[in-house]
Amino acid sequence: MLAALLLLLYPINAAVYSGWGGGGVSCRLEHGRLRVTRSDREVRETFYIAGNSEPLRFTPEWRRRGPGDWELQVPLWLPAAAAIAAALALRAREARA
Repeated sequence: MLAALLLLLYPINAAVYSGWGGGGVSCRLEHGRLRVTRSDREVRETFYIAGNSEPLRFTPEWRRRGPGDWELQVPLWLPAAAAIAAALALRAREARA
């Protein structure tokens, strides 16, 4: 189920992006990936959806800009592939039993 949801979100991110934040953390679904940003600067609580004109991105990224200030970007295909692999392994284990 998780894999199906992630695989559905992936192409949707080609057309739109959305984000939310509050405190010092913000999250954004964009370009086929999840971006999580932590900052010492206060992020006002917000939620938004907007059009996306950039292409999908397939590689993870990690940036550290200073103490307590970082950004992690994970392509949605990575957790989807992990969920599919876990489901297949569980299925194979049940078949052997």
